[in-house]
Amino acid sequence: MRDGLDRALAAITHLEELTLPDEAAGPMDALREVLDAEQGWFPITHLHREDLTREQVGLTPKQAYRMTDADMRWIARKMGDAYTGYGDFWDDLGRNADRAAEKYEEDDSE
Repeated sequence: MRDGLDRALAAITHLEELTLPDEAAGPMDALREVLDAEQGWFPITHLHREDLTREQVGLTPKQAYRMTDADMRWIARKMGDAYTGYGDFWDDLGRNADRAAEKYEEDDSE
């Protein structure tokens, strides 16, 4: 894994400014978030095997840790599809984008 990280970091050394997100959980997460942001993508949430053991989900730790990375990516993709498929996502996105944009309203009126 370290070799992969070193190669990935070497591949982006041409970037003049590299800012790592404060909330990134580790070097690979930080690198993934930087690369996503460079392409205009910003993650909304993350999924962990331990999430599957919550009372609302109901899997045992043994079941959750048997899940492969491919299983977890499939679940995460389905959860993303489900979340964006409902009106709440777009309503929440609009509300939060409006709140973030409020600080620019004075600049727009000039």
